[in-house]
Amino acid sequence: MHPQAYSFVRRVVRELNLSRARILEFGSYNVNGSVRRLFQNAPEYIGVDIRPGPDVDVVADAAAIDGLGEFDIVVSCEVLEHTEEPEGIIDAAYRSLKPGGLLILTAAGPDREPHGCMGNAVGDEHYANIEPDQLDLWLHDWERVVITEDRDAGDVYAVAHRPEDECESC
Repeated sequence: MHPQAYSFVRRVVRELNLSRARILEFGSYNVNGSVRRLFQNAPEYIGVDIRPGPDVDVVADAAAIDGLGEFDIVVSCEVLEHTEEPEGIIDAAYRSLKPGGLLILTAAGPDREPHGCMGNAVGDEHYANIEPDQLDLWLHDWERVVITEDRDAGDVYAVAHRPEDECESC
């Protein structure tokens, strides 16, 4: 994770005092830094990635995760550009959050140089920069959505809340 993305997550965590929440992280493999330490006081922190390695607690495709609406926060940093199912990951975050739960997301924006998921060249893996307008469409079921760009870093950031007043039995 590059410093600008880490700084964004740190800012959100500090502003909203999120250190005691139950956290689910998508794309938790620690390539060059992790946001996990921002949540040291969390009663539960589960990292999910498609491959085993540092900071990975569950090896699985994030798009297939169903956290059963048990988490306060889902964090996804620098993942969407590396998957063919970015909308599936956002849907999994929605399923995993309690009503009112928070999604914190960072991704490579339209101006970022393509890069592989291990920080190297892209090679044969999937890669597609994330357009803010497309991200906004993927977050259409969410509330209090804020999408920002850091053009210098080539990033797109989002925070969004799962609606609090949904009818679970509808």
